[in-house]
Amino acid sequence: MPPHNPKHLLQCEESQNVLIVRFLIQSIREDRDIGAIFKELETLIGPGGHHRMVVSFHKVTSIASYFIGVFVVLNNTMQRVYALFVLCDLPPVVQEIVDLMQLSRQFEIRKTELDALTSFE
Repeated sequence: MPPHNPKHLLQCEESQNVLIVRFLIQSIREDRDIGAIFKELETLIGPGGHHRMVVSFHKVTSIASYFIGVFVVLNNTMQRVYALFVLCDLPPVVQEIVDLMQLSRQFEIRKTELDALTSFE
């Protein structure tokens, strides 16, 4: 089965010189979705890409636990290019996985998108 078009999975918008990425799907559990999301996010932060990014989980209700690994890899990539991303609007299921994996110190996490945006000021 071909990978999903990232345009159906993510919405990107720039505000205050920060790229805001919002998931358009509620469930991020399928390998092909996770692969397409990872590729798109990697492209957005690649050479000449964005150095300040907010990732909103507002619409997400469930994820595969290994999807958090995507953000571990992205976080490492962004640190190498002196970039920063902030996660926000984490639903309880995602927050639980982050807590269980003891990643809350590795990621910048804010309650809302507005909180995440103002964290760059």
